[in-house]
Amino acid sequence: MRVQRFSQPSRVWPWVADASLLLILLGMIQLTLPHVGVAASLPDPITVWYNLSVAWLGLVVAFIRCSAQQREALQRRARTVLILAVLCAALPGGLFTDDALRYQWDGWLTTHRVSPFTAAPQSMDLQYLRHTTGAATLPDDLPYADMLTIYPPGAQLVFAFASLASGGDALLWKLSMWALFVALGGALWRAMDAAQRPWLLLVGLSPVVLLHGFIDVHIDLAMAIVMMLAFAARNRGYIIAGGMLLGAAVTIKYLPLLALPVLLFGLERRHQMRLTMAMVLSITVIYTPFLGTNCFGSLGTFTGVWQTNSLMYTFVASVAGEGLTRPILLSLAIAATAGVFVRWRHEPRVAFALTLVVLYVLSPVVHPWYLLAPLALMPMVPLRSVIVWTASVALYGAGLATYKGSGVWLEHPATLAVEFIPVMVALVADVRRGPLSLLNEHRA
Repeated sequence: MRVQRFSQPSRVWPWVADASLLLILLGMIQLTLPHVGVAASLPDPITVWYNLSVAWLGLVVAFIRCSAQQREALQRRARTVLILAVLCAALPGGLFTDDALRYQWDGWLTTHRVSPFTAAPQSMDLQYLRHTTGAATLPDDLPYADMLTIYPPGAQLVFAFASLASGGDALLWKLSMWALFVALGGALWRAMDAAQRPWLLLVGLSPVVLLHGFIDVHIDLAMAIVMMLAFAARNRGYIIAGGMLLGAAVTIKYLPLLALPVLLFGLERRHQMRLTMAMVLSITVIYTPFLGTNCFGSLGTFTGVWQTNSLMYTFVASVAGEGLTRPILLSLAIAATAGVFVRWRHEPRVAFALTLVVLYVLSPVVHPWYLLAPLALMPMVPLRSVIVWTASVALYGAGLATYKGSGVWLEHPATLAVEFIPVMVALVADVRRGPLSLLNEHRA
């Protein structure tokens, strides 16, 4: 009876979906308006983030509940809103982080044939590269100017591309990165099949993609899209292309290396070797311009010391102390990942997506843009936990608001609990029941 009831067209859910799309578009328009004059009374960006998260969650629920015919019509409206929202995201600067400043500095160094891995920005040896972008003076305005970069060579080449295209101007640099992400997103849309595109639309309309991908131009978006292009190439039988794309994704950020077993699964031995060698070749070519330097930069310091937005870290540290927290979390991550792979060993894509969520739940650092990778997997593996977290991660904005006002990052345990506990509950459901399906959609 339940399936039959949900199979009947509903008048409520299309209305909810349309209202959500309207709120998403209005929110993006608000972010593009300069907050002067009458516009000064509009909500601040963090409040808009909260609103977009609620609207997006309503859109996802409505999308799942709509009938197939209703969803087809809704997709046409969603595509229009997505295009307009992405255009709004081309606004001149970022809103939620200053990571783009480091991107610009690293790209500036590479275009001047200086490896970002050789010296920290505050080094006197680099002062001759000091310049003004029109929005900031680099490296004077850089955060953590005493640290080497943490971004791998593939990311450095992306930054260099934007610096070459912009000549160092902040506005043109942002537009260059935005245009690159749009081009990659368009390629991914073409690579997806008809059953995956509805989920890809929802991913594109999420606040994480719009705010932290297209507005703040986090390099994680390029990594996530290139990783998905590797999956698409492998699915179509382009083994070498899949391996090379995966290698490129690994050089942007290291996380996609975990996807290698998934791409190898089900292939003949000779195809496994071809894909692996293509990945290694791609990594080698991209790393070659930076050989002879420490290509990890200050990544060790970042992974060993930093902590942000982590309920599990906060809880374990309060019980076991700071010194034991990371080893305990690592042990938990290994055990949980093993359990996931035992449960889903015959469906490696599901195991991979679940593993990413497990690792982030147990990570000492969880920035909102980290969710771009599991979000990108939604067209193949739509997880409840990813949907819930994409909405609840907006509570990160509470700490961000405090930081902007006082210069001190403060996370209230209650806020972390509200963000993470629903995700953990949804993750348990995902492990037990597997991915979601749209109404009338049957997944293998």
